Amino acid sequence: MDKFDVLLTNLSIKGTYFDVSLYSGHFYLWRNPKEVSIYHWHNLMDHLKLEQLPIYQEPLINQSLFIEERDLAPFLFKTLTFDYPVRDSFIFRHRLYYIDEEGFKVRYPENADTASTLLVKGEFHQLVIGRNDRLILVSQTEGIFEWYMKTLLSWDNTPTFSIELHDNDILQLNEADQPIQLLVFESQKREPYLLKKVPPEKLQLNKTFFNTSLDLHSDDGTQMEIMNLFQFLSNEADASKKAMGNPISISKMPPRYLTTLTLNDQVLLIEENTNSLTLRFGLEEYIHLNDYNRYRLFPKSQDYQHHLHLVSQNQVSLFMFHELI
Repeated sequence: MDKFDVLLTNLSIKGTYFDVSLYSGHFYLWRNPKEVSIYHWHNLMDHLKLEQLPIYQEPLINQSLFIEERDLAPFLFKTLTFDYPVRDSFIFRHRLYYIDEEGFKVRYPENADTASTLLVKGEFHQLVIGRNDRLILVSQTEGIFEWYMKTLLSWDNTPTFSIELHDNDILQLNEADQPIQLLVFESQKREPYLLKKVPPEKLQLNKTFFNTSLDLHSDDGTQMEIMNLFQFLSNEADASKKAMGNPISISKMPPRYLTTLTLNDQVLLIEENTNSLTLRFGLEEYIHLNDYNRYRLFPKSQDYQHHLHLVSQNQVSLFMFHELI
């Protein structure tokens, strides 16, 4: 896919926020770690009519809209507050799973009764949902756990700063983003089994291949410039005769220490660097994004796989990618 066949739609909400999420027609906007407002997403989209925004073509084909939180007020569903600061969270099967200083908890935000339930006590700091809907909890002091069949399983007690997932396997990383070890799993009837632990000295950087080629060079053979955050937002060259087509899915680059992989360059890939993100089609860079605090993708969603949500110091940016037709 060529970058000039891509329409980037940016909806930015001005203000300072902690986190953001989108699930089943509800948009979650965290004002701070102890308060989240939930809005009716489809009603908001019907009101904003993003597909009718002008489309501009330099330096990237894009359309943009900047709003404030007060513009969201007519679409407010409810606001939830929390007793302790939330460290990490995700929504799954209409449940809000989260971790705080007490442990791993759940709430039902769409129900009338939204009281919290403590599932298990523990000192966790990262919460990840993986393949086969596995709920992985990461502790900087106690290692890797999994919430399975209402039971907390301990897979490894090595202190872990973060993890990367691919299929059933878990790559443990230290604070320097270097591998601690790879936990290799097998799934039998959706039940996880730990097969082995691969130490870092036996891990090798993968060599990734893509199934088609992509040329992002200009006509004179020079490499096109990589765009930093918001450098691509221009209103100087109108391309309004074009229109929004099918969504383009976004996926994280697979973990670096795996066997050789074959990837589809029709999917937009996102790669984490130090304090920045690089979006790619195949091996070629599309946009380089910096100046953000955290980001969210929605790989398990049926409707929002083309979304990238970025939380920066003064706004939340909701990026949506479509084919340009």
